[in-house]
This record gives sequence, structure tokens and C-alpha cells, in this order.
Amino acid sequence: MASPTHCQPTPPSQGKKIRLSKLPTPKELIAFLNQFVKGQDQAKREVATAFYNHYISQSNRDHFQKQLGKHHLLLIGPTGSGKSYMIQLLANYLGVPISHACAASLVESGYRGRPVDDVVKALLDQANGNVQLAEKGIIFLDEIDKIRREDAGGRDVSGEGVQNALLTLLEGRLCDSVDGRPISPIDTSRILFVAAGAFTNLKPIVQKRLGTNRNFIGFSKDPNLAKLQSENLQTEDLVEYGMIPEFLGRFSRLAILHELSVDDLVDIISDTKSDSELAKRKEFAAAHGIKLTFTRNAIRAIAEQAIAMKTGARALNRLIAQSLSQVEYILPDLAEKGFNKIVINEATVRYGIKPRRQKVTFPPTTDPEKKQPHRVDKLLRNNFLSPVLQPAQEKEEAIANTSLFRNFEFPANTAEWSDKALWDSIQRLAQGPLDFDNASDKAKRHWKDLCNLLKSQPHDIHRLAEELRLRRCSINDFYETYEASALSPTKLDAVLGFFDYLHPYENPIHSSTPEPEDQLLCRFIDPLIDPDFSDVNDESNPFILDRFILDDNFDDCFDEENDEEFEQNDEDDIEEPNSNPNLPF
Repeated sequence: MASPTHCQPTPPSQGKKIRLSKLPTPKELIAFLNQFVKGQDQAKREVATAFYNHYISQSNRDHFQKQLGKHHLLLIGPTGSGKSYMIQLLANYLGVPISHACAASLVESGYRGRPVDDVVKALLDQANGNVQLAEKGIIFLDEIDKIRREDAGGRDVSGEGVQNALLTLLEGRLCDSVDGRPISPIDTSRILFVAAGAFTNLKPIVQKRLGTNRNFIGFSKDPNLAKLQSENLQTEDLVEYGMIPEFLGRFSRLAILHELSVDDLVDIISDTKSDSELAKRKEFAAAHGIKLTFTRNAIRAIAEQAIAMKTGARALNRLIAQSLSQVEYILPDLAEKGFNKIVINEATVRYGIKPRRQKVTFPPTTDPEKKQPHRVDKLLRNNFLSPVLQPAQEKEEAIANTSLFRNFEFPANTAEWSDKALWDSIQRLAQGPLDFDNASDKAKRHWKDLCNLLKSQPHDIHRLAEELRLRRCSINDFYETYEASALSPTKLDAVLGFFDYLHPYENPIHSSTPEPEDQLLCRFIDPLIDPDFSDVNDESNPFILDRFILDDNFDDCFDEENDEEFEQNDEDDIEEPNSNPNLPF
């Protein structure tokens, strides 16, 4: 089978997410694979069993502090037989992260190239930094046969050296750095490793050992020999191929995938339940109001040509596109001329004869397969650049029309607003364009502390929130700027000036000449940033620290390593307003 980028159905998790309540049994995993993977019955059993055993072992380790062995999996089979696709399907089905790595790109630690520990970091990235989720994930090492031992003289840093470097990962250790760069510590003994390769020159080695030229190894087209294939392959054959015994010993299960037959490929192409390449091409033609049809003989001809190319299902994508090359580039013109059906037959596939173009009348029906496709290509052509060309003002209006900002406008003068109205507006700004919900924990804590520190000055917090909005600066960006500036948290004007220094501002809303009453909002330069700028004073700048009646001890409360809440006696030093509004956070 091919990878999902080729002629295979899209794995379920790429559409609607499925959350399982418990681990499926091996039979249930096989039943799931049968929906998408044609043939390869023995390989599906081995893969499903390895997945089930691994996660049962890890669950037993969590509950009873005892791991029931390791269950890493080695897959052997020709290209296009479905090695990576099968693993990707199960990872998506179980909802666990998976990282793919080409073993040929790895090098032994200390040499130029991709270190082996980088595959662990890639898995952590797939888990969005969640260590516990990453430890339930899968690392798929493709092209594992490319790191065979080479007797070329000198140190083999990309062959045997990589195999040796992978041993500790497979056995299990704490990985907390990659090439000297620290990462969140991950216990690799909890990760399932799957290695796969074509091992193209393995067949003669087995035949030599058996003393026969009969086709017994795992590339036979005869499915009746499947049982013999796995039985006849021995560890010594893989060692002679170039894999070291210690590396092979880390894999408890071996699955051999055979080359796909013509009937297998026909089933893949014809599967109407899957999101195959042919289904995508039909949907593309339907967007132009044209029904695309492939005859049975045409589909079989494509399958036979794919077999001849010896790339399995990976060739289907190219062959289907090749059969449509004479009509796809004129689909809009055909639709304008009233053609609504295209038929691809065997002659088109084999000899390049032009496909039949027809004008037919579709009878009324509720069957979507028999309906006249609805043409939408004009709409798609008119709007293909709309997200890119949308003006900045329209984007701000789109933000204002969300649920938090519906019927809400930012007035120019808030001097007469009550404290409650100001805090309500600050909350809307923070949860809307300032993206408080997606900020880091430290950024959230910094914003909360700032609101608490300046709760007697809601006008200044509101003015800061509007300044951040106009700059399209999120709360997370504001916190990172504060961290980089090493300034006092209450020197808001200086932090804003430092942000403008790092991010030259080109917002058309801000670039226009401001009204006199709004002039104060446009002064972002701080004496700490530009010593030559002297037109800043405590009265004209809204964010000078001297305006606040604060205790000097508040600076210490904002140290990034001090996570303790403010002491009550610190808060008492702040000049309280007449009313005590409820803070939004």
C-alpha cells in the first residue's frame, strides 16, 4: 500500500477526530485496517498484535509497576506495499502522535548531520510539547535497510554507527537533549518503535542459504506462500545483509509484506468509500460541473501499468493524472461549451487516445453518484486570493464580529467610562485580539499580575490593551518583549517602545496623522530606547511609572522565577479607587 500522499484513503483522524474509550483488541484493529488496506493479511495480524501488546505492557507498567516486555516491530516489504501507511492508519485511529524519520538521514552523535535523538524531538513536536502524550507515541524509522553495515574502510557513521546509536533508544533511556540543545525529558522505553525497509537484495541471500532458487522470501506474488515467507527468513539472513545482531534483537516482531497484485490495485482504485486519488479527481471534475467516469478496463489497465513500474500503489497517482492529461487543462472550457461528462476507457490509458466528451441529460434522482454535478469553479476562481488580499481594516472588522465583540466598538474617548465598563472592555480585548486563552502560562500570569498591580488605574490598562490591539501584539508577544527588554513591568511605555523597535510598525491605522486628542497614544519612543529623544515627560506619556503610587517592592514580584502571589500588604500600598471592581481575571 502507498503512503497517504499517494492513492490511499485519508486516515480517519485527518477528518473527524475519533476518541476511543479503551484500547481495541487485535481483532478490532485488524477489522479497522481491513477497511483501508487490501491484502497483507499476515502483516496486519503482526502489526495489530504488536500495537496491542505494546500498549497493554505500558498500561500494566503504570498500574502494577511491571513492564511486560518490549514490542518493537520490523516491517520488510517492497516499496508501495503499505508499510508506512498501515502504521499511520493505526496511529490516527488510536489518537497517538507519530513521527516519521528516514534512517538514511541519521548519523552517529558527534558527526555532521541529523543525530538519532532528533527523532525523539520530532515526536515531542508532534505531541505539541506534551511529554506524557509523546511517551504514548510511535517513532517510525523508514528506509532502515539503508543503514546496513558497509565494509568500505574507516568509521561507518551513517551505517553501523547509526544502528549502534539507536540501540539505547530502543532499549529505553531518558532523552533530555538533542545535539547539546535541551528538550523536555522523555523516557524512550515507553515509545513504540517501528522500523521498515524494502531490503531489495535480501532475497538472494535467503535463496543461497536454502540452496534453492525458488521464490520463498517475502516478495512473492503468490499469497499462498505468505506463511512460508516469514518462516524461511532468519536473523542470520539480515545479519549477512548488513544489520548488526544487537540491533535486530531489539525487535520482537517481524512482518513481511508482499508485492501488491493487480486485483489489489484494482480494489484500491475502485474503493468508493475511501478518499483515493481517483475519488479526488472525480471531485475536481465535479467542481466544474463534469462527471468523470473510468471504465473497468481502464482501471485494470492502470493497475497493470503500476505493477510493471514496480512501485506498487505509489504509481497510481501518476498514472491516473497521466490518463487525464488531455482533458484536465481544458475543464473550464469544456464546461463553458456544455460538456458535462468525460469517459476514460482502456484505449485512453494504454495508447493515449483522447477521452470521450459528452453532453448528457441526467434524470432526476436522489443518488449523488447519478446526479448532475453542481458547478462551483467560477466561485472558487473569483475568491482564490480573497484571504490574501483582505485589507487589514477588514480583518479587524472580522475580529469585531466574533461572539466576544459583536455589537462592540472601540470609542476614541473613554474618560467618562466607569471602572466596571473599563474592566469589561479589557476582558473583551484580552480574550479576543490579544489572544489571552492561547498565551503561555507565564504570559497569562504576567498579565494577571499587571492587572492586579494597576487595578487602581483601569484607564491605563485599557489604553495598553488598545495599543497592543493596534499593533496586533498578543499578550504572549507582549510578555516575550517584556522578558527581552529586562525593564520594570510597570514601565509600559518603555516596553511598548521596545516592541516598536523590534517590530517596525506599518499598520495603516497608526500611520495616518493622529488627531490632537489622540496624539498621546501614538508616542511609543522611550528615552531608554532612544536617548536623543527628549520630548517625553511624565505628563504627556500615559505609561510613565511615576504616575503610579506604587511600592518599590512590586518590581520583585514580577521576577520570572518568583511565582508566588502578591502579599496582601503589598496590595494595601496601592491607592484604591472609590469602587472595588471585580477584576476580569
